Amino acid sequence: MTPELIVRALHRRWPVIVALSALAAALGILTAATSSPVYRSSVTNVLAVSSAHGGNNVTSAAAVIDAVAPTLAEISMSSSMLDTVAEDTGIPAEEVAEHITVSNPTDTLLIVVRATGSSPEQSQAMAASAADALAERTASMSVNIGSASTHLSLSEVDSSSTAQLIAPSKSRNGAIGLIAGACLGFLVALRLEAVRQPTVDTGL
Repeated sequence: MTPELIVRALHRRWPVIVALSALAAALGILTAATSSPVYRSSVTNVLAVSSAHGGNNVTSAAAVIDAVAPTLAEISMSSSMLDTVAEDTGIPAEEVAEHITVSNPTDTLLIVVRATGSSPEQSQAMAASAADALAERTASMSVNIGSASTHLSLSEVDSSSTAQLIAPSKSRNGAIGLIAGACLGFLVALRLEAVRQPTVDTGL
């Protein structure tokens, strides 16, 4: 492949590149338009310990983070928790497990519940149900800090009021198709130009 070949291919075969780029972009957009939508909702809670005076505090944050917070993410995937969400939303428990994730961002007391669904209402319902079930389970737990046994609680600090459409994206699929089509068109243009036979002047 020489620079001269590339220049000739781009100059003479640009309609091929444009056509394949437009076709691939259109296919990408069509695929996104005909695919089932996926929405995501999230609920963020903060983990707190009950003080002797009845209030909540995070003065022993390190102990709670190390001992409890990461565990809550695992508890959220237990069969009893999934059954609770399934009962609340009417979605089979085996499907609920595929749509809910619970995470504890590193070195924080935050517990983030995310749920995906085929509609905004479904994703919001699953996220809210999972967060409520986890809060109820957390309230029944206690942790020893020093010589004192303190109770835990989850307090909601942020709930996505609007479910976000995360897939499919027409613009993203279209852009991917455009790039893929342009690359394919360029390769086809090079191939066509490489096999093009030069016109021979016989003098007749």
